[in-house]
Amino acid sequence: MKVRRISVTMKLILGIIVFLIASDLLIGVTIYNRSKSLLVKQIKDNALHTSACVAASVDGAELELVGNDESFVGTDEYNNILDSLVVFRDNSDVEYVYTIRKNDEGVSVFVVDSDPEEPGLPGEDFGDDSDDVERAYGGESVVNKEPYTDEWGTHISAYSPIYDGDKVVGLAVVDISMDWINKQASNIAKLIIIICSILFVLGMFIMFIIGRLFAKQFNLLNDKVKELANGDGDLTKQIEVRTGDEFEVIAKNINELINYIRYIMSNISESSVKIKASS
Repeated sequence: MKVRRISVTMKLILGIIVFLIASDLLIGVTIYNRSKSLLVKQIKDNALHTSACVAASVDGAELELVGNDESFVGTDEYNNILDSLVVFRDNSDVEYVYTIRKNDEGVSVFVVDSDPEEPGLPGEDFGDDSDDVERAYGGESVVNKEPYTDEWGTHISAYSPIYDGDKVVGLAVVDISMDWINKQASNIAKLIIIICSILFVLGMFIMFIIGRLFAKQFNLLNDKVKELANGDGDLTKQIEVRTGDEFEVIAKNINELINYIRYIMSNISESSVKIKASS
């Protein structure tokens, strides 16, 4: 009598499928988050080091000579600083490189900006006096903890102080676009999906083979038990299983049961003959 809809083998395969899917998701998400975190950390470190190099390449005395007025654009001091910024803009992964400082009102303004399209002009409001900027004015190289979004996109910025002697006269700022980071993270996600998909398909193929082997052994044992249960089994036949696992142990025990039943049936037959003769 059929008492179940799903075989033991199918239950085992379904359970492993669920496990494979869950483990692939867990591993994929963990690797993605970890990879993106390491990527962002690396970008932050690069931005911090680049800003420090930019600050070291800018002459603080020349920076002070550039006034807070667009009329200073094109002066020797302005062009010397711009040339230094362009070198880093064109030979690194940063998107924007520029310098800022505080004006007489204590507001951060642009001094020299290497953006070839819409550069911030000397004296133009920088628009950011966050804690990171204030710490940089205090003599510390700082990078944003989290990306920020403005009219130019989403970036991570690093700030390093520019000195004239022992005095901080401005900051060197580099911006790295999050678009590049997101693109790399997207490539990592695609790679993870491909690898997890291959592993899942391979795991399913292996499970299919194992399931077929299990089903074959189950059916072999089940057919012999059914013969015995129906009373028409051949008690002289033995179940041949040489798998070296639990199936072989079960087959051996069933063979011993068959031998025991054959022994009982033989004794019953002999007893029946004796009883008949006595009668």
